[in-house]
Amino acid sequence: MIDVGERLIWAAANTLRPLVKWLWCTYIGQLIGKEPKFLYTDQTLASIPMDLTRMRQLIGPTKVDWHDGIRRMIQTRHPELILRQ
Repeated sequence: MIDVGERLIWAAANTLRPLVKWLWCTYIGQLIGKEPKFLYTDQTLASIPMDLTRMRQLIGPTKVDWHDGIRRMIQTRHPELILRQ
């Protein structure tokens, strides 16, 4: 049986780009006390580095750091989880 934390990691891993997947899943795992396992195959997409310079030129900096955004998302969607610092 898969618990809520594992489902959350799985959902993030299946909806985000590869590099972001790795970072976000690792961070989510740290928050909930689960270590994500990554399986790299010949079907795995390579990481895509992102340059946010143009985004910042057009709309300015983000108002919420991604770490805080992930933490808030987990707290909102899964209030039953106790998050680590």
